Amino acid sequence: MKKNIFFSLLVGMMALCGCRNNMYNYTPNDNLYKFCAFDSSSYWIYEDSATHKIDSVVAQKLEQYEYHTNVEREYNHGKLFTFQQDYIIINTEDNTTVTEHIMPIVGFAKPEDSGTNLNADELYTIIPNYYNDDITFARLNFYYMNISIPSENRYEFFDEFSIGTLKYSEHFDNITINNRSYQDVKKIEYCKKIDNNSSIICYWANGVGMVRREYHSADSIVQVKNLIRYNVINVSNQYR
Repeated sequence: MKKNIFFSLLVGMMALCGCRNNMYNYTPNDNLYKFCAFDSSSYWIYEDSATHKIDSVVAQKLEQYEYHTNVEREYNHGKLFTFQQDYIIINTEDNTTVTEHIMPIVGFAKPEDSGTNLNADELYTIIPNYYNDDITFARLNFYYMNISIPSENRYEFFDEFSIGTLKYSEHFDNITINNRSYQDVKKIEYCKKIDNNSSIICYWANGVGMVRREYHSADSIVQVKNLIRYNVINVSNQYR
């Protein structure tokens, strides 16, 4: 009898541990793929509204990726299942190119860390590898949040280069940007904590990607880049 009781307790503890281990396994929802995951034949062409300078962006192969979240903390909170995609950004004026590596990450390994009641699949943020380049405008910057409902809360993230905050501030069922109409558009705000007077605001359209990028300094808009031509092929969620 004692042996059976011990065995039952052991099985129960194993099941509980298994549930706890799976509690923070993050899998992206379909929304992230609709806005951010594209086939390698996709491209976007952006124009500076003031200088009319052109940037061409070409998507490369998208690959599955996984890693453990919050490895810098004392406790490892879970495993992140995501994707990595490279974008070739071409400066058509001097024909120079740079490759931008994009990977959606989890800014908070546990929903309670953010101080909100977010679902695990809403915690994804997408930011570029080059954090310190938003002053020179040498390359486009990508900022996106996989939050389903706009919020006044800013979500803080840390990396080896900077400390910044992201906010999904507004949603548009329909919006016209540079005489082009887009549906289901998110307005994402990003700012560095070391310089709260400057920010980058990006507009992301469902099935299209980033359609507008604004650089703000203090109360003025310093630069605007609008999408003028594109061809996109979305990739289906690989983690369904």
